[in-house]
Amino acid sequence: MTHLADFNSGHTYFRYDEPGRRTVRQLPNGAVTYTGYDAASQTTSVFNRASNMDALPCVYYQYNDDGLPTKQAGTAGFSASGSMSRRSWWVDGGAHVREIPSGEGADAR
Repeated sequence: MTHLADFNSGHTYFRYDEPGRRTVRQLPNGAVTYTGYDAASQTTSVFNRASNMDALPCVYYQYNDDGLPTKQAGTAGFSASGSMSRRSWWVDGGAHVREIPSGEGADAR
């Protein structure tokens, strides 16, 4: 793990995988971002956690055989009841958006 020291705000820590892609970033306030990649080094997921380990907005990406993005799915925030809502965006030139209710699970993506 490497880190960057900022004497005004503290230390930011980074972790990298074998090919040198940043996989973890921890901010001075304790918030953490985890980034996943496919074999072509394209970002497949960005998962965020607050310092108290609450989930923050996250995004998942899918690509076609040409490496172009075809789908994004992720959390869009919290509802009034405190449950997390998810939305799915299809990148097809038409910007179709469909909200996925929290109980539908990963199969709905």
